[in-house]
Amino acid sequence: MAAALGEQYLPDIDFGTETQSGSSKKAVIVTAIAMLAVLAIGFLAYTTLTQKTPKPVYAAGGTLTLSQTTLNLSDNHLLQVQLVLQLSKTADTASINSHNPQIMDAMIAVFGSMTSTQLETEQGKEQAKQQLITAFENIVGKSQGFPQIMGIYFTDFVMQ
Repeated sequence: MAAALGEQYLPDIDFGTETQSGSSKKAVIVTAIAMLAVLAIGFLAYTTLTQKTPKPVYAAGGTLTLSQTTLNLSDNHLLQVQLVLQLSKTADTASINSHNPQIMDAMIAVFGSMTSTQLETEQGKEQAKQQLITAFENIVGKSQGFPQIMGIYFTDFVMQ
């Protein structure tokens, strides 16, 4: 047909606006559902793996006083010392008491390897405490997954 003046002639073009067949619609829906399922599983996995679980509280419990002991230091000086162990809430006092000979032996080994000059300083005393805690933990082990000994206090400390 001839176009009137000022009108343009547009040919009939098929833009694929015909309806899709039923099987291709199903394929699109199945693909969309599968993609949503993958996204949902990924989201759940991410949140589960990155979720921070609160750590159990490692709290102080009672104390245990060890008997006063006189020991030889490595430079032939004497040390009279009494220790108080700061126990955790999960500590098994009966178990710790049953290891008293091994604990005393560890004290002799740690202090016997140190000099009076080392123990005169705060740094030397702290070093001794850390060595004692490590030695005691190796002897008494853990209770409910936690170390039983949290700290050591010197309640008597005399060198000669």
